[in-house]
Amino acid sequence: MFKNKEKIQLNTLSIWILFSFVIAAAGALFAWVQISGYEKGVMEIYATQQDAYVQFVLDQVNLNQEAQDESVIIDIIGTLDSSGNKFWTLSAEETLLFVKDVLETNRYKGFTTKTYYISECAEHFIDNLSLNKVTHSLVELNDKEYIASGAEFLYQGETYQICLLTNPEVVLDHNAYLGAKINLCLAIAVILCVFAITVIALARKSSKKSRQLKEEKEKNTNLTKMAEQLNRELSMNNLYDAGQAVFQAEFLPMFLEKLKKDEYLPVTVMLLEYDNEKTLSFFLEDCYLMLNKKIFRFRDDKNKKIFLVAVKYDGKEAVKAVDWLLYREIRLVGTECIDGKNGLTLEQVVNKLCRAEEE
Repeated sequence: MFKNKEKIQLNTLSIWILFSFVIAAAGALFAWVQISGYEKGVMEIYATQQDAYVQFVLDQVNLNQEAQDESVIIDIIGTLDSSGNKFWTLSAEETLLFVKDVLETNRYKGFTTKTYYISECAEHFIDNLSLNKVTHSLVELNDKEYIASGAEFLYQGETYQICLLTNPEVVLDHNAYLGAKINLCLAIAVILCVFAITVIALARKSSKKSRQLKEEKEKNTNLTKMAEQLNRELSMNNLYDAGQAVFQAEFLPMFLEKLKKDEYLPVTVMLLEYDNEKTLSFFLEDCYLMLNKKIFRFRDDKNKKIFLVAVKYDGKEAVKAVDWLLYREIRLVGTECIDGKNGLTLEQVVNKLCRAEEE
């Protein structure tokens, strides 16, 4: 049984440990999703600002509609943006006219847009640009993601597509943002670790307390059983040892139950009344010293009565044995003998004596 309880406690502790790890993992996953969502929000804010920058370039191009070729557009881009973190493209129809990348080369000149925007998402973005309305999206080029902002515009009767692409790492790897992100991740990791350790520690403590409580309950149960057994043994010893001065009347039914066999007959039951406790005390002292051990005494303090049960005594012998101990303040009020011939039981005799005394 003890091994089974130990196994149950270990299983309970394992469940709590598993629970702490599952909750910590769920918390980490939730934090990762929230941080990813936050980064997307940051990129969305940056993309909106980038749209405004593209719109500003577009407005400058529209102000120079009198120029004869697209070189004016290229000059505007080069003048307004000298950053190496941005990538500009200019195309007409499907022909790539200009690419200003980090190396500021024209190595893509003569390429088509499908050659440069080779991924499906980038091609879809280019094909769905709106006239004089800047839109943005996250596209993939050469296995890297970029924030793309672009629009279509008319120049000298021809439709052009202009796009600005920025690597998100420029924003997300900024020292201030990256430091705040690392600190946030560390704080979340510490909180989840503290949570898991706390749950495990509390589970271990609870398991230990539960084990101690069960051990205490087992000890109390064993002590209670021992006390009950001792009480039963003392009761049985008192029941058959007439050397004790007197027994409580509550033991009388148990005693009568033991005397149902014929080998104890005849049995005489005598009912006595007394006036006060002092009288009772003297009488019991006399009985203890003078009466035979076969005469048992049961006191009923509530009704001021004493039952004397004389085993192997007929009526005359029993009265003779106790008569000389009686006086005015303690009186014999009834006697009944059971010899197996009158058909009376001990319970009936006791009830009969009590009724006769009341009458």
